[in-house]
Amino acid sequence: MGGLVHGTTGRPAGTITSGLQCANCGKYFEDNGLWIDFLDDRGLVYRNSRDKFFRSVYSKIYTPATNAMFLLCGGAKSARNEVMERLRVRDGDSVLETGIGYGENFLWLKKHISGLRLYGLDIQQEMLAHCSANLVRWNINASIVRADALSLPYKDGVFDVVFHLGAINLFEDKRMAISEMIRVSKPGT
Repeated sequence: MGGLVHGTTGRPAGTITSGLQCANCGKYFEDNGLWIDFLDDRGLVYRNSRDKFFRSVYSKIYTPATNAMFLLCGGAKSARNEVMERLRVRDGDSVLETGIGYGENFLWLKKHISGLRLYGLDIQQEMLAHCSANLVRWNINASIVRADALSLPYKDGVFDVVFHLGAINLFEDKRMAISEMIRVSKPGT
């Protein structure tokens, strides 16, 4: 989705304080002060019954499930260190995490690398609420959005690093999600 511009064009005065409007189609996406919502409940499609089930319970089991997964890799700290180091993020990079969850990877990045421009997205409002609270608590400046990883709301080739950690196995179309991550990555990254 290209051509997003800041502003309140097309909205009655006083109803929205900020957001983005698509320069191509004119659709407006509201910024609720915590994240920009590129989805609405009417537009959220459950691709199958498994997808609907996991979206309904995932935010409730996220921390125990993540900790259990990391135990298989030697513990959360060890696994996160290994994965994040393999990303080869450099000072000043623009970084996108799809499926940001509670934002723990941004905390690791803040502790180890300086000057980053951080972007994250998740499809679940509950996850974004936890993430937003954590980012405030950790004093991390990041732009987060509610969007579908199968249709990323970013222009082609804008991020130095794009990654996803932990839930891609739940995606209906893993190839599409990976294709989208490649599309928004800068050439050669």
